Amino acid sequence: ATPASDTQVGGAREQATAQSPAASGAPHRWPATPAPIKRATDLTGVLILKHEDLFLLTDPFGDIHADSRGLGLYQDDTRLLSHYEVRIDEQRPVILRTGVGGSFTSRLQLTNPAYLRNPDGPDPEIGLRAQSLGILRERVLAGGFRERITVDNFTTQPEHQRISLRLAADYADIFEVR
Repeated sequence: ATPASDTQVGGAREQATAQSPAASGAPHRWPATPAPIKRATDLTGVLILKHEDLFLLTDPFGDIHADSRGLGLYQDDTRLLSHYEVRIDEQRPVILRTGVGGSFTSRLQLTNPAYLRNPDGPDPEIGLRAQSLGILRERVLAGGFRERITVDNFTTQPEHQRISLRLAADYADIFEVR
C-alpha cells in the first residue's frame, strides 16, 4: 500500500502519496532494509504524546528519524514506527508553532521555505516564496495513531508542490532503544 494523507491546497482536496523526485507518476518504494537501531541517550526537544499503551516521540517538526532520542511510535514495549517524515518538494517545512492539547493530541503549524527553480543553474529563480503555504499537522493518539495534514495556499494562483511521506518500521524492543 502507498502511504497517503489528505491534503487541502487552495480549497481543493488532493491526495498526497510518497514518490521519489525522479518518479514519473509511479509511487517510489524505499528499500526494505532496516536502519541500525540507535540507542536513546537524550530526550531534548522531543514532542511526546501518550494514550494508554501508545507513546509517540517526535522531533519538533513532528518527524521520526534515527537519532539519539529513540523517536518512534511505541505500543507496549515495541517500536512500531521508526521513521516518519513529511517533505514538500523534498524539503523540510519550517516550524511556526507547536502545541499539545492534552497528552494525546497535538497541532503543528508549519510553512514552506523558499523553493528555487534551477537551483544548480546559472540563474536560479524563486519558484515559490517562503511562507506561501500553511501546513497543519493535526495528530490524535487514541486507539491508534492518526494524523491529518492540511496544506493551505496563501498565494493568488494555484501552486503545484509534491508532498512526500516516508515511513519505516523496525519493531525494535524498547530495551534495544534505551
